[in-house]
Amino acid sequence: MATLPIYYITSTKLTLSQVVCQPIVPLSFAASFLGLGLYFYLSLALVAKTEKQISWVLTFASSVVCTIVSIPYYMRFWRSGWDMQLLGTESAVHTALVCFFITYLVLDLTLGSMYYRRRITIATGWIHHSIYIVILFWLMRCRSASFFTVNAILELPTVILAVGSMRARWRSDLLFASTFFALRLVYHAWMISAVKKEHRIESLWLVAVLVFPLHVYWFYGIVILQVKRIRSAFSSPVMEVVTQDAKMPPLLHSDSGSSSSSSSSGSSSNNTSEDEDDTSTACKAAALAAYQQRHSTPTTTTTWPSKAIVVEHRRRRYKSSFLDKVYTI
Repeated sequence: MATLPIYYITSTKLTLSQVVCQPIVPLSFAASFLGLGLYFYLSLALVAKTEKQISWVLTFASSVVCTIVSIPYYMRFWRSGWDMQLLGTESAVHTALVCFFITYLVLDLTLGSMYYRRRITIATGWIHHSIYIVILFWLMRCRSASFFTVNAILELPTVILAVGSMRARWRSDLLFASTFFALRLVYHAWMISAVKKEHRIESLWLVAVLVFPLHVYWFYGIVILQVKRIRSAFSSPVMEVVTQDAKMPPLLHSDSGSSSSSSSSGSSSNNTSEDEDDTSTACKAAALAAYQQRHSTPTTTTTWPSKAIVVEHRRRRYKSSFLDKVYTI
């Protein structure tokens, strides 16, 4: 009877060299580097133009792949009644996905240093990515790559975030925040407790605890930025101030009313002349009153915007949304 290689025995912890010697590992790394690299430079040439768009190209691809691959395994995990044994297995698919994500982390740092250096921070860039690389290699050593595959569903909020960052009209703050809260806070908190009680790797729950505060901090930043944006959007109405300043017409004088009255009373002997004088006097008086009301002092008119203008105003305020700042806090 043939003996299985040691890396097919899930109860045995591998060394790093044994992990790399698995046939699927170098093949997955090569395919991931080639695929992500080609996708990045094609996007750079055809789609992504601004630094912000370029910075989200790799993240979008990684989060989409991880989410799509994770969905069937997550559904299986859910239908099994949350059987923790499904999070401690190994297969070529699980290992390949882990290698793919490690490749993304490495490329995001290297290509980011060249194309979007300002968006690669120390905390959420170099430290965050380095810690995840160490954790993922440790999972492969522990023969539990399925733990990452099932929980890669946590990348779903990143898909929403990446789409909104690359195309502003597709941004949905509510959808991103709700999925982030449900998956990275509620589900993650439950996972910590469940893994501690039932997973075969006793220290795995500590890894989940290590990552959880970062998710809490990000969500806190989401809430604070959203509250500030709502307050600023409703704090001051849009007002249009119109100031009119005109010179007094030369034919209208302040004494025209009195002179017209005296001329009217002095011409009572002629009906035609009197009618004409009365008409002239009334016109002049009306014109003078209208002028004094409109032009005696500069008039400030407050014009309240229509509903459409208010909606557009709020939408523009939301354009510089917190979504592109979540990973740069």
